[in-house]
Amino acid sequence: MVRRKKEKKKRPDWGIPKGIVLLATPEGWRHSVLTVEGSMLCGRLDVPLDTDP
Repeated sequence: MVRRKKEKKKRPDWGIPKGIVLLATPEGWRHSVLTVEGSMLCGRLDVPLDTDP
């Protein structure tokens, strides 16, 4: 019987997510992802402005 190689689970480059914040702005939805290491990743979501959270 041939076994597969065990693959190491790779952590995300920006860290392990701890929390997510959604902000409604006049331009659209913005998000911030807080990580366990203390860093923050921010960006914009491509969804319509009238979408509920």
